[in-house]
Amino acid sequence: MADFDNPEQRSRAEKTRALAQDMNDPGAKAMMLLVADNYERLAVHAEAVEGPEARRMMTQQAHTPNLTSGKRRWPSPVSKRSIKIAGRTTSISLEPAFMSALKEIAVARRLTINELVSKIDNARQFGNLSSAIRLFVLAYYQGPR
Repeated sequence: MADFDNPEQRSRAEKTRALAQDMNDPGAKAMMLLVADNYERLAVHAEAVEGPEARRMMTQQAHTPNLTSGKRRWPSPVSKRSIKIAGRTTSISLEPAFMSALKEIAVARRLTINELVSKIDNARQFGNLSSAIRLFVLAYYQGPR
């Protein structure tokens, strides 16, 4: 039941809010604050409900489909973007907040997005490129530990 442990969710909410405060991009900051609110909601649910019922309720709320079109479709804020790395074209799928944060980091480092993504690609040890970019952005805003 550790996934829905109240102190853990509250701790994640606080850390995420602290990360958001360090972000310059309003869109990225808003997305991080939304994530913090979601952690806070999980903590409230963990206080209210215990046992297998807690997991069912939280999973149900986290996976509410978009039924406006009559079809069961899940909303996706992820957008694809084609980039060139070492002469080859590849695509990455990132949420707008991560794309905005990636642009912000590239500007701060005086690199193009392609150059920065190429460095991330060369440094990654496993996983797909989009995941590696998300982890890089998260690590950048968490700063040195």
